[in-house]
Amino acid sequence: MRNGRLSGSRRMTVRVGVAMTLACLPAGATPPTALERARLLSASPDTPLFSFSHRGSLRATLGGELPVLGARGRTRTTLQVVPLVDLHNRPGSDVLLPNERWRGRLGLEAWRTRPEAPRPWEVGLAVEHESDHDTARGDSDYRFLGINDLAVRWLLLFPLGPVALGVNADVRGLVWSCTRLATPCADFEGAVTVGGSAGVVADLRATATRGWHPFIAVDLSGFVARGSVAAESRIVGQAGWWMATERGMWQLVALGLVGNDVGLGRTTRVGQAGLGVRFSLPP
Repeated sequence: MRNGRLSGSRRMTVRVGVAMTLACLPAGATPPTALERARLLSASPDTPLFSFSHRGSLRATLGGELPVLGARGRTRTTLQVVPLVDLHNRPGSDVLLPNERWRGRLGLEAWRTRPEAPRPWEVGLAVEHESDHDTARGDSDYRFLGINDLAVRWLLLFPLGPVALGVNADVRGLVWSCTRLATPCADFEGAVTVGGSAGVVADLRATATRGWHPFIAVDLSGFVARGSVAAESRIVGQAGWWMATERGMWQLVALGLVGNDVGLGRTTRVGQAGLGVRFSLPP
């Protein structure tokens, strides 16, 4: 079984390497808008993109923004569906593919945008659901955690010469939510409470049009404890480089998390650092 996992890991590494080589060809590269970069470079673990990383254990995400009306960051009014699946292992696991735990997120978001303003901005309203699970195996924990919320969000961009500084925040009202394994979710039972997040993204070569661009991002988030919802607080940071191609935007990052983990182990406090590759499809 271990040999099978090793073989699968090697095949995945080869495929990722070939895909990166093809996608990073510079011909015809068109960078995303400054607002799009401020979203996609966010350090939030809920950013909907494709990634493969190691932070305490292996993790992979598959996500994106599916437009229903308009194109976020390019038209004034936008309605979109935002799915995200996060596959990961228990901290310290030696399993060579991320498959021990998973969390699924699905959101419906409406945005109002002013991309042409001197300081471009977005304000949005989102309805979201997340559930955190163990993978079905012989030693699985069949309990799951659930989060249902209504969120108000905003993003403001500050062009500062060669640097673009994106500041974002949200306030979330949680209903029918449960994040303690001692009181797992069932039949829409759960507590009502609040949470939120705030983040900063510094694009350090925002005016350049080709090549790799350095950036730094920090995100803070958490929940207020109430009933079946446990208190959470975390700081996530990342630094690295991004490059846009016709096929999408690549990111190579060093990352770290201090505080509560995400997923089924969200009541566990951790301090982790690692490396990752992230990719987002063009709008």
